Amino acid sequence: MAGGRSAAGGGRRAATNAPLNQNKSTYWRINASRKWTAKRSLGFLGGGVLLLFFLSPLFGENGLPAYFKLRPARDQLRNEVESYRQLERELDKQIAELENDDEILERIARQEYGMHRRDEEVIEIVKRRTNPESP
Repeated sequence: MAGGRSAAGGGRRAATNAPLNQNKSTYWRINASRKWTAKRSLGFLGGGVLLLFFLSPLFGENGLPAYFKLRPARDQLRNEVESYRQLERELDKQIAELENDDEILERIARQEYGMHRRDEEVIEIVKRRTNPESP
């Protein structure tokens, strides 16, 4: 055996079931490329499914069109919430004043609840109704 060749056949390969002009290494390369194509197709299919999975919320019932349609209502509600927060701050301020200032508390008690001191007389002025139909 000189140079890695066998004595029988003078270095030629024995006949196999492989088609003519193809040796074993070419056969495996062809099959490997077919497997790669199948993997590639499966990858594209999986990628397409993932793409649909991530894009469907953007264009579904609650997607981007609905978001842009509801933005004015959201802004209006945010403004309303801010006005209520402002009102809450004002009411907290009034509560703090009522808890600390007796004069304000006395004024409100007199005006809104008709309260008076023991030594005071209350004179209530009743306005006449201008409507002639009522008694």
